Amino acid sequence: MMKKNKKATPALTLEINEKICPKSKRSQEEMVGFGVIVGLVAVILLIFLYFAISGKSKDSLDDYKAQSFLQSVMNYNTNCDGVRELNLSVEKLIGECSANRTCVNGLNSCHVLTTTMNNLLEKGWQGEGEISGYSLNITEEGREVISFQKGNNTGNSKGALFPTNRYGPLIEARFKIYIIS
Repeated sequence: MMKKNKKATPALTLEINEKICPKSKRSQEEMVGFGVIVGLVAVILLIFLYFAISGKSKDSLDDYKAQSFLQSVMNYNTNCDGVRELNLSVEKLIGECSANRTCVNGLNSCHVLTTTMNNLLEKGWQGEGEISGYSLNITEEGREVISFQKGNNTGNSKGALFPTNRYGPLIEARFKIYIIS
C-alpha cells in the first residue's frame, strides 16, 4: 500500500488514476459523451429546420397556385374573334370589354369575358378542400372592368397580381384565394 503524502507528485497521481480507470477507458468515455452531445444538437437542429420549412412552404405553394392560375387564365383563348385574330386571349378580351366593343363574330365581349371567367374559376378551384372562396378584380387604368367573388372571405388569403399594358392601357387583375383557417 502507498502512503498518502500531503504533496502528490504528478507521476504518483497518474499512477493512481491509471489503476482506478485506465487511460483508454477514460478516452472512450469522453468520446461517447461527445457523441451524445453532438447527436442531441443534431436532433434539435433537425426539429427546428422541419418547423421552419414546413410553415413557409404551404404559404408559398398557395401564392404559387394563385399566380400560376392567373397567368394561365390571361393566356386562355376565348370564343371571341377580334379584327386581326381569331379566339382572343382573356388578356386582350379585357381591353375589348373595357372599350365596349363587340366581337367580330357578333358576340358581346363583356358577356364572353364573364362567361369564360366564371367557367375557368369554377373548374380551376373546384375540389380544393382548403380553399373557402376566391375573388378576382380586373381594372383598367384604375377603373373596374369586371369583378368575381365566390365563397367566404376568411381574412386569411393568398393572392397574385397580374399587371399588363401590352395591348394598350394598364390592366391589373388581382386574384385572391381565401384559405380555411
